[in-house]
Amino acid sequence: MKLFLAVFFFFFSALSQATLADELSLRPLPDPWVAVLMFHQVTDHPIKSAAGVDHLTKPWLSPVEFDQVLTELTADGYHVVSLAQALAALNGRTAGLPSKPVLLTFDDGYRSAWTEATPILQRHHDTATMFFEGHATDNPLIPNRLSRVDLRAMSRSGIWTLQSHGFAGHSDLLISETGTTSPYWYANLAWLPQEHRFETRREFQQRITDDLTRFRRTFEPVVGEPIHTFAYPSGEYGQNAPALANEDATIRIQTGDSNASGLTPYLFAAIKNAGFTAAFSVANYGGDHLADSTNDPLAIPRVGVNAHFAVGELAALQTQGRELPEIADGHYADVGPIAPIPGGLIAASTDAPTLFILDSLGRKRMEVSFP
Repeated sequence: MKLFLAVFFFFFSALSQATLADELSLRPLPDPWVAVLMFHQVTDHPIKSAAGVDHLTKPWLSPVEFDQVLTELTADGYHVVSLAQALAALNGRTAGLPSKPVLLTFDDGYRSAWTEATPILQRHHDTATMFFEGHATDNPLIPNRLSRVDLRAMSRSGIWTLQSHGFAGHSDLLISETGTTSPYWYANLAWLPQEHRFETRREFQQRITDDLTRFRRTFEPVVGEPIHTFAYPSGEYGQNAPALANEDATIRIQTGDSNASGLTPYLFAAIKNAGFTAAFSVANYGGDHLADSTNDPLAIPRVGVNAHFAVGELAALQTQGRELPEIADGHYADVGPIAPIPGGLIAASTDAPTLFILDSLGRKRMEVSFP
């Protein structure tokens, strides 16, 4: 505790000499921003995943709950925009963008989104984007998913934009020689049992390119429009380092979702090679933030919606202040600014008792952790 206080006194004594004091340490999100919401099923009879779903974060809404979310968005002054409008805004083209824009997205391709959510969207004069799994389409072994007939009807409805959740989607991938599999197909190196080795990073990149190219070639003729946007299954794009030995998982947002570090650049290259121009992730729990022009176009954050979601939460995110890039070197902690200092900034982790001193470019100069 004494060390903690001493460090704080040291940091804040520097503030009296700060030349950046006039720049408020918590700055509003830059305009334009877009609140990107992520839904899954809209039904009174949800399909649970094979592995089960945490009852507190179950990713579905009843039709009544979905209708309530749309009603509250309108009441709070939000305006639903299309995927094209949202991407244009995030690229700095804001002409015609309404105030408080929100993009509605759905993942996986559950049929209930088409049958149950569509009439609700129609009543509210809203539109939505569906990211569907290629391998699950018309697959009798995966019930209650969209068929090609559904996709054609959705594309003609004027309500839905249809985009990629990958051909493999949430398929399990062999990621170890002991038989371990992972649903994070796009964030792990595959184990090649016949060759007794992991695929190389270049092979990883080619596997992803082939998967996404297959999706476009298969489904663009079905939906009748270009498919140029991808949503990572579970939001995993290799951004999380593998778990370390004896690591305290309680101070990390996610642990061990990739079996190798440094995969993100290869994944991004694969996405571009397959002809995609944007990709959506999922904000880490506790680190929700709205999408803005500072985000990488291949890692646009979304806010997950479930039965516990409240539209009022979005107001806090609008004024929260820009989140800094995740600190590397195994920390992967969401970091928020505390105060400016000469030539940099003091920041703190939101999920571990750690302070960081950053330079003017946001690069770490020093860190102090507290037990």
